[in-house]
Amino acid sequence: MAEYYHIPKLYIGLSIVALGTSLPELATSLVAVVRQENEISVGNLIGSNIFNILFVLGGVGLIEPLSVLEPVMRNGIETTEFPHLQFLVMTGFGLVLLPICYRKNIIGRLSGLLLLCGYFIFYWQLFEGR
Repeated sequence: MAEYYHIPKLYIGLSIVALGTSLPELATSLVAVVRQENEISVGNLIGSNIFNILFVLGGVGLIEPLSVLEPVMRNGIETTEFPHLQFLVMTGFGLVLLPICYRKNIIGRLSGLLLLCGYFIFYWQLFEGR
């Protein structure tokens, strides 16, 4: 279906595959929060993401070099340009959230709302840039 609509594999990986591989962590964290085991929830999410980014990407890179940016079509032109705007948006959300989370030492409703907004803005920017 992605090939039919000419959706780059990068977008499929960033959305469908990412969602499918993150659902177990989400379920584990939700159960931990309901059981008042917040440390397990945060540790699970952060540990899983650190493992996936550092260990999995590092291991794959040892076996076979991989292209981080595959060619994508933007305005009818093929490019491997780094998605600067998306990177800046997500970095900005991270920088805004740091003082909010550390001020009260919690990730509350405001932080959660900002994180979800950041997620949706990231995808909106990603697909609008196509």
